[in-house]
Amino acid sequence: MARVSWLVAALSLVGAAFGQDWQNGPATGFRYWRFDGEFFPQTGKVYFLGGRLSNGNTDGSIWSFDPVTGAYVDLGVDMPKPVSNYDICYLRDDYNLPAGDTYGLYIFGGRLGVSPNNPTDTVQVYYPVSNTARVLPTDPF
Repeated sequence: MARVSWLVAALSLVGAAFGQDWQNGPATGFRYWRFDGEFFPQTGKVYFLGGRLSNGNTDGSIWSFDPVTGAYVDLGVDMPKPVSNYDICYLRDDYNLPAGDTYGLYIFGGRLGVSPNNPTDTVQVYYPVSNTARVLPTDPF
């Protein structure tokens, strides 16, 4: 019986949280729509590899978010091909080992702009340790 009352209490707290209005966070300069973020354990930060802007254009600026400080930072590096509508994949990668990178954040494809007829098959990777980005051979699938 104690389990049931614990579950009812937890569900009522969750229900109360859904009744709240969204609150805007502080002004950060981070302004993407249709983007993805991925946590990178080696740095403890979340990375965003560009995205769509409110005017429909895409921007390749790479941003990080530090969950400890709550700070968003433009890292001064851009993805080679700015895209939106993508998912980031965290993958082990020995390609960039001379620069100290064992893992990379990959984007397979994406959309180059607002038009639905402009997808790309470009494979891009960002390496947070060395703060570098590159295009790899395209994915024919």
